[in-house]
Amino acid sequence: MDPIIHFFESHPFAVGLIGGAVAATLIRIISKLIAKIWYSKMAVAVYLPSDFVNVATDGRISVQQCKLVDDDNAGSKKCQLFEGDEAATTFGEGHIIYGPYSNDFGRSGHYRVSFYIRATGFESSETVVLRLEVAEGTRHYQVDWNSPHLPVKSAYVGQVIVGRKIIRSKDLKVRLNQQQQPIYRRYDVIVHSSGAGIFEYRCKVENFDPQKQSLRFERITVHQFLPGIEVFT
Repeated sequence: MDPIIHFFESHPFAVGLIGGAVAATLIRIISKLIAKIWYSKMAVAVYLPSDFVNVATDGRISVQQCKLVDDDNAGSKKCQLFEGDEAATTFGEGHIIYGPYSNDFGRSGHYRVSFYIRATGFESSETVVLRLEVAEGTRHYQVDWNSPHLPVKSAYVGQVIVGRKIIRSKDLKVRLNQQQQPIYRRYDVIVHSSGAGIFEYRCKVENFDPQKQSLRFERITVHQFLPGIEVFT
């Protein structure tokens, strides 16, 4: 007789133990799959283009040399457009999108920060065009004792980049929907955070021709994220 069969015939309680362990494992995996789907649907934070501002403001996404325009292909019917002469004045100097200098996370874990972008004029090449980053820092407060009646000064310090995604020209090629209309594409930056500190979601443009190319930013969203490998652990 097969020794395995003999073992289970001699120890019937083992069948129940193994069956219970398998059931518990399956329940845990299914629960994590449900959580993964839930996380992908329920945003922790959403920043729409009509809410972007032109100066650094806590709790808001800031933009440089972009303009708010109508766009029927955008979910909110608005977008921040970066092109032409306005783009030429800031291209290569720094981040055109940054902020919100706040904490959307609240607790430790993995998060997905998504930038929704539509681009025109880009070819299928390896040229780096965008650097999407999530930076973590702290707020440093300082009192001016010579003028104690004035507001306390603060600064965003100790920045550490906790997530980055490099976008190349080939990644920005136009995609069309079934109605042959251009669509916004989602570009994700996955980060693991302690949940402390304050954060900045930012975009820097490189190798960009302001007269031939354009970038449209439709929204930035933040979701909790469960890595696929953790579903089975």
